[in-house]
Amino acid sequence: MIKAVIRVESAFDPMAVSNKGALGLMQIMPQNLEKLRLYDPFDPGQNIMCGSRYLKELIQRFDGDLKLALAAYNAG
Repeated sequence: MIKAVIRVESAFDPMAVSNKGALGLMQIMPQNLEKLRLYDPFDPGQNIMCGSRYLKELIQRFDGDLKLALAAYNAG
C-alpha cells in the first residue's frame, strides 16, 4: 500500500514538490513536518517512515476505513 501511495503522490520522485507545497516521495505537507519529526523531507528513508506513520495514524483515526484514511492523506 505504501508503494501505491508513493506512486500516486510523487511518481517515485524523491525531490517532488507539489503545486500546494507537499514534499518528497509521500508528499508530506510542510505544516506536518515538525509533528512528524521529518527533518529532511527529500530523504527517502525519512520521508517513507514519517509518511507511513502518518498514514497509520489516519487509518486508526478512521477506525480502519482505508478509503477514508487514504482520502484524508491525499487531501493533506
